[in-house]
Amino acid sequence: MNIQDYGLSFGSLKPISKNNIKRVVIHHFGTGKGYTIKDAHRDHSSSSRNHAGITEGLGYNGAVDIDGTKVKGRMWNQGAHCRGYNRDSFGVVTPGNFNEETPSEKVLQSMAEFTAFVLTECGLEVNKKTVVGHRDLGSTSCPGDNFDMDAFRDRVKKVINGEEEEEEMFEPSYRSLREDTIDLLEKWSSDEQRNPINKEYAEKVKKGEATNSDVIAALFSAIKRGDIL
Repeated sequence: MNIQDYGLSFGSLKPISKNNIKRVVIHHFGTGKGYTIKDAHRDHSSSSRNHAGITEGLGYNGAVDIDGTKVKGRMWNQGAHCRGYNRDSFGVVTPGNFNEETPSEKVLQSMAEFTAFVLTECGLEVNKKTVVGHRDLGSTSCPGDNFDMDAFRDRVKKVINGEEEEEEMFEPSYRSLREDTIDLLEKWSSDEQRNPINKEYAEKVKKGEATNSDVIAALFSAIKRGDIL
């Protein structure tokens, strides 16, 4: 698995054996997306900048950035992310506040892949004891009310089993939205020599076979051509 090195420098860390790891703990920063992994690393490098007295650098073992990039944290060294459980846990964090927003598909999938990697390395199965939210172990809402841990565990299982997440179908709640989308796609595809691809997308929408990605691709194509602003 590709885990990027952001060049974070750590202080004195204590190695943690994979055999001793019992769980993966999922976290969010609980702040806006403007607060980055490097910001957290800076704040975890001085006890005056965090309430937990962390001084050796980013307290999490791994992280997932807002674009889905997997990032090295302390990795196979003892973390500082969940009081009372740092010696036998692997913490994975992502920017954002999931009490106020919902994690993106990219972030969820990348976190599931990171979690699956750790579980496989440590010989652990997926269950409610091995994949937990910070809130399951302490007095906190982390990783947020909008982070569904049951659905996340199911996603991790699919990664381990080699199953792909199914693409969400384009199923707007309002019939008029569906009809408007068809009208727009057919309008853009009227000149097949100039833009043959959207006719195919329009047919997919009519038949109920279009995914969200299909519609987004068609819209992006129209924006690039200058058909819409």
